[in-house]
Amino acid sequence: METALRKRLLNTPAVTSLVGTWKALPCIFWSVRPETSPFPAIVLTLVSDDRSQNFDGFNGYRPTRVQIDCYAQEYSHAASMREAVIAATVSPATALGVEFLRAFVNTVLDRGDQTDTGFVHRQLIDLTIWHNA
Repeated sequence: METALRKRLLNTPAVTSLVGTWKALPCIFWSVRPETSPFPAIVLTLVSDDRSQNFDGFNGYRPTRVQIDCYAQEYSHAASMREAVIAATVSPATALGVEFLRAFVNTVLDRGDQTDTGFVHRQLIDLTIWHNA
C-alpha cells in the first residue's frame, strides 16, 4: 500500500508540480525527509494499519491511517500542496494493483517548524485510507 500510495501522488501532476526535486526525483518521502532535500516536500507516515479479520481470514479491505505532511517555506504554498494531496487521495483509484476506495480526511492541522534557515510551514493531513493490500 505504501508504494502504491506514493505512486498515486507521483502520478498526480497537481501534486508533483508543487514539490521540489531531489536527486532528480520529486520530494515525496515515506517517514523521513532527508536532511539535505529541499522544500517544498511531502512526507508520508503510517499511523496505524488495522488488519481486521474474521474466522475465514483477513477482511478484503482495511483502513490504514496515514499522516501526510506538506512542507513549504510559504504558507500559501503549503496550503496549495495540502489541497492537491487531498484531491489526489480521497477519490477511488487503483495504483500498482492496489485498489483504493474513498479515503476519509480525519483532520487537517496547521503546524510549522523553526529551523536554522527560517520558519517552515507544515500542513498536516490525517487520512483513513481504505484499500485491499
